[in-house]
This record gives sequence, structure tokens and C-alpha cells, in this order.
Amino acid sequence: MNENFINIKVDMEDCPDIDTIDVSSVELTTRSGGRPLDVLLTPDQIPFFGGTSFPPPPRYEIQGLDYEFTSIADANWNRLDETMHSAKYVFDGIKTNSVEQPDAKSFSNEIFDSG
Repeated sequence: MNENFINIKVDMEDCPDIDTIDVSSVELTTRSGGRPLDVLLTPDQIPFFGGTSFPPPPRYEIQGLDYEFTSIADANWNRLDETMHSAKYVFDGIKTNSVEQPDAKSFSNEIFDSG
């Protein structure tokens, strides 16, 4: 996307575990979700910023990707403590709000057989 970030495309079907973390981080920080999804991670792979449907140029009071990434790169270089605080907030929120998904094999058809 620019010279300050390494781009990695994650397919939600190939890597549902990573996609779940990315979606959770965006929902936690923006209170909304959707696709396309852009998530920025620390070098330790902790999400600290994300959103959906960033327009290339700014419009409808939504900043464009260029502005967002320039601002974030500046924060990473000049205010790294703020970036790491954001990452800790997101990480703690994901841990607090995550629910263990039951294994499909643990379900039984007994409930359907009783009727």
C-alpha cells in the first residue's frame, strides 16, 4: 500500500483463525464491520488499527487510505507508545470478548431424535 507497510492478503476461507482476529479487532474498535477489511498489525502481529471500505481518495467525511496510512506511519515513527497502547487495548479486548467456538464433532443429533 505504501513504503511503510508490508502487505499481506489473508483469505478468510483459507485462514479463518486469522480472519476472526482481524474481524474482531475492527468490530471492537469501530463498532462495525464488513468487507473489504484492512487491518494493521504490530511487528508482533497484534492488530492496532483497522476498518472497512476506505475510499482511495477521501469522500463522504471518510479519510482515504493514503491519509490513514501516512498518519499511522507517523505515529509509528514518532509516537510508538500510542501505537503499542492501541495494540494492547485491541489485544485485551479480543481476549475478553472471545468465545470458544464448539467443535462441530461435539454436537449430537440426540436433540432431534427425541421428538
